[in-house]
Parts: sequence; structure tokens; C-alpha cells
Amino acid sequence: MEKWVDWLSSSPTFRPDLSYIANINNRNIGFIATDNDPALPDTHGFIIQVGVIPEWRRRGIASMLTTRCLEALHADGKYGVILHVNQNNPGAIGLYERLGFKTVRTRGAFEK
Repeated sequence: MEKWVDWLSSSPTFRPDLSYIANINNRNIGFIATDNDPALPDTHGFIIQVGVIPEWRRRGIASMLTTRCLEALHADGKYGVILHVNQNNPGAIGLYERLGFKTVRTRGAFEK
């Protein structure tokens, strides 16, 4: 997980003030990272990535992180939030739908 956080936070448009790490007993178990996407209007936030280590999944960590992030984005004046999710990740899709997200576009999936 630390490699993901390091990679995401190296972006010059990374928003550390609107990104969070879930930590239990001094162990990082999940994160959510946001970014300023110049292609979006100023009223919209962009969630780059949400991740929870496998043994802590399906315990509400991603929901808690996303809810906290949405609250912070709203307080920052963001009234819309964009994120991308893989079509082959029904758990994440279900989470985002429960939190009020709607699919606005899908892209094809390719396998070899």
C-alpha cells in the first residue's frame, strides 16, 4: 500500500488536505487520494484511488474513507465528485452506488 500512496502523492496536483489513510494499531490498512484534475470545473473533486489491504476489505473501511473524503470535498466547495472504477470490480461499484454515485460513462475492457 505504501507504494501506491507514494506514487499518488508525487503528483503536483495531489490534494493531501483532502486525502486520508486508515490506520489501525499503527498499521496503514487503507487510503483514499484526491487530486485537482484541470479538466474538471473548480466545483468538482476527483478521487484518484481508494484502496484497502485484502484482509481488511468488506469491513466498511472504504466506505468510511470515501464518506470522510466526500464531506471534506463538500466543505472545500466541491459539489460534484468524479472517480473511475474498473468494470470488473463489483464490490467497489456497489459501494459507490450506495454512496450516491451514478455511472456516467463506461469504457471497454480488454483481455489477452
